[in-house]
Amino acid sequence: SKELLEQNLSKLQIVNPDVHIGVFSASMNSKEKGHITVATIGSVIKHIELFGDCELIIVDECDAVESRGGMYEKFINSLKIQTIGLTATPFRLRHYNDFRTGEHVAESRILTRTRPRIFNKIIHITQVKGLFEQKYLCPLDYDWQNNYDSRKIKSNSTGQGFNDEALKMYNEQQGIVDKIVHSVETSQAKHCLVFCQFTSESDEVWKKLKEKGIWSATVTAKTPKRERELIVQEFRSGKIKCLINVGIFLCISEDTEILTKNGWCGIDDISFQDDIAQYNNDNMEITFSKPTNIIKKNLNIGDEIVSLDGRYVSFSVTPDHTMLCTTHPSHKFLKKEAKEIIGKKTYIPVSGFCNHEKITIKQRTKIGKGRFLASNSYNYRKKGMSRKEANELALEQWEIKNSLRYVSPSNLSVDECNFIGFWIGDGSKHKRENNGTAYSVSQSFGNPKMLQWIEAILKSCKIEYSYSDYDSQEAIICGRKVKSNGHRAYLLCIGTGGHKQNKLGLYRLIPYLEKDGTELFWGLNRKQYLAIVEGFWKADGWHGNNKNFNYGTICKSNKKLLDLLQAIGVCRGFRCTIKIKNDKRYKKPFYSFSIFDKQRHQLTHDRAKKCVIKEKNKRVWCVTMPMGTIITRNSGTVTIMGNCGFDFPELDCIIFGRPTKSLRIFYQATGRGIRIAEGKTSCKVYDLCDNVKRFGKIETFVFE
Repeated sequence: SKELLEQNLSKLQIVNPDVHIGVFSASMNSKEKGHITVATIGSVIKHIELFGDCELIIVDECDAVESRGGMYEKFINSLKIQTIGLTATPFRLRHYNDFRTGEHVAESRILTRTRPRIFNKIIHITQVKGLFEQKYLCPLDYDWQNNYDSRKIKSNSTGQGFNDEALKMYNEQQGIVDKIVHSVETSQAKHCLVFCQFTSESDEVWKKLKEKGIWSATVTAKTPKRERELIVQEFRSGKIKCLINVGIFLCISEDTEILTKNGWCGIDDISFQDDIAQYNNDNMEITFSKPTNIIKKNLNIGDEIVSLDGRYVSFSVTPDHTMLCTTHPSHKFLKKEAKEIIGKKTYIPVSGFCNHEKITIKQRTKIGKGRFLASNSYNYRKKGMSRKEANELALEQWEIKNSLRYVSPSNLSVDECNFIGFWIGDGSKHKRENNGTAYSVSQSFGNPKMLQWIEAILKSCKIEYSYSDYDSQEAIICGRKVKSNGHRAYLLCIGTGGHKQNKLGLYRLIPYLEKDGTELFWGLNRKQYLAIVEGFWKADGWHGNNKNFNYGTICKSNKKLLDLLQAIGVCRGFRCTIKIKNDKRYKKPFYSFSIFDKQRHQLTHDRAKKCVIKEKNKRVWCVTMPMGTIITRNSGTVTIMGNCGFDFPELDCIIFGRPTKSLRIFYQATGRGIRIAEGKTSCKVYDLCDNVKRFGKIETFVFE
């Protein structure tokens, strides 16, 4: 992320004041290599060829690196150089079949002991125990039960957890509810968090605590946002002593992507360092923030899922996942479980509003004066000029070239945005014989009003041009023989100010003339963005002979560009949809991009329905966000919905009312209590199951 890059950069500059440190990250508006280069994976993955001379890669949060597939694996394997990873949780879940029992087993393994793997050897360990001893972490005070034996509970089909019915029955036998109530009652803590497996258990705990006069609350997927905020506020103030969290995974299907600052991100590429989009239900504002948790889970055959595969909205989520919906076109969205909207006619949010980023473009390095004047003056004298004339002209050209500036996104005019969009659709650039670059656009004679539009745009943008007309000719398009109407090609002046060159050109717009689009588009406001899309539509949409743009559809094979436009469009209040066009006449995948000025979509003909998982190894996943919402994409359509989980840094008491087989889950759940907070001296851990017995105390964890 930008913030981590800035922190690391400042520390590296202190340690290495004489070393050139480059920053290669779109979020920092810099793509510069140095002796040391600080980078984000989303930026360097697009330019692997630039890093072939590097000697070492250092990856932070390396537990998030997928060893099969994903950007990190591609980058590391492409360069084939030494790689070092850093992480505080070096675990990876391993699955295998126990030949003795025939059961499917899931267990946590150190990253270096899994296959496939990227990291093969541990070269340094900062032990958790040492961090506790040096008082970087808050001490834990354990109290655990000896008579709970999770080995007696039947596992589920994946081996990662327990069978729900068997676990519920065993918990009743053990009197888990009464033990939870007793632990809360005897605890001297101000902030007590209880982990339950079932809603029925949490409801019973809440009722019994109420009878004893202990103020408590339960947080589940059904808890409305305003109520949740009030509960958190009262929990932190101490008015609510106990917060009961039902351990339900509320997740989206593995083929669903989530919107981040780096675009759409899938299950295997998401990380805790990503800035993820979240939606404010009060004002439709979209902001970006780090996730507080990332959840991934396998589904079993027979598990239920709620799905909808519509033209403008598609999603696939577990029945308990939180959705945003309303029955009135102007009312505020309410949070409901997905199973509650099955078959219902309802409105779903599909876009919001995000302030455009303030982006400053890095300008070209100024040209040195001495060498430039000497070289150019000499060339002009060779052409017959006097020394004085040559020197004056060389100085003039030097001043012109150093005065050239790229325009920042916020200063682009609507017509300039129209031109950029049109060039992306129908423009081209190629190398000249003198190693320069030529830019051009073209249009058919069959649309004379479009020719007038183009020339008016070029005049408004003050871009000088010359043109050439080409006669009609036969061509094969989509397998059919057609005859074109001929076309006009406009050769555009760059305007770099060379001798006898026109100074009115497109130099200031060059950073935006990229066929894949550019991250600079994030700096466009709503009006500018729509102008880009309008120009693009004029090039590759159903514009006819210069019809008025009233939203619509654009066809293109460049999926990367469409992904970028969709991501930004969603944040500018537009419903954007990408659909693949299944036509065998196309040699490569072709896509349609549609855009409309809509912030919510009504489910009318398309309704959510309940489905049953019929295949093995189906996964679901989700992230936890501060506002409790995420922006998702499934089958090219966007849906804004709720997320899963919550977080409480001030915890001074944790009660495990459920067992877990995952070391990572136990480590993360207990780790919520080890953060240092003002006025907090220790955290009490009541383990009413056998988690501590199974895994041990986390402050004694030793990684070998």
